[in-house]
Amino acid sequence: METRRLLLKEIDISDKVELFNILKDGDTTKYLSYDKLNNQREALEMIIKYMNPSYLESEYSIFLKKEKKMIGVIGFHTYNSNENSLMLEFILNKDYQNKGYMTEALKEIMDYGFNNLNLNKIKVALMEDNERCLNLIGKLGFKYESQMIEDFFDKGYHNVLYYSKYKED
Repeated sequence: METRRLLLKEIDISDKVELFNILKDGDTTKYLSYDKLNNQREALEMIIKYMNPSYLESEYSIFLKKEKKMIGVIGFHTYNSNENSLMLEFILNKDYQNKGYMTEALKEIMDYGFNNLNLNKIKVALMEDNERCLNLIGKLGFKYESQMIEDFFDKGYHNVLYYSKYKED
C-alpha cells in the first residue's frame, strides 16, 4: 500500500533493527499492552509472530517513501467472524508523531480493510489516558462502544476504551 508520503509493506525479518529501535523506547511504548523491547531478538520474535497470522490478520511496516526509513507499524488482528471485523493496532516512532503520518497510514489501511478485505467494522482498543490516540481516532470517525475497567495487560491493569468505525460511516 502506498500514500503520498508513505509506503506500507508487509513486515519481514529485514525490519528487525528498525522495529527494535522504535519499540525500545519506553515513551513510544507507554500505551502498548506490552513493555518496551530489550533486544533485537525480541523484535525478531515479534516479526516471526506477525509473519504467521491468523485469518485476515496482517502487519505492515510504515516507511517514509522519500527517506526509505521505517517509522512505525500498523496492522489488523483478532478477526471476529460474527461482526466481520478486525482490531486495528498501530505505533509510530515518537520522533515522527504529530506530523500527520499516522493519519495518512490509518486512512490507507482502513480503506484496504473496508474495500479489499470487505470488513464491516474496524475496531481500536486503547488505554483511557492515551489522549493523542483518542484525538486521532475521533478525527477519523471512530465512535465509542465500550469500556473494560481494570483490563489486564503485560504492564498491569488499565481501563481500556473500545472504539469502532463501520464501513457505511
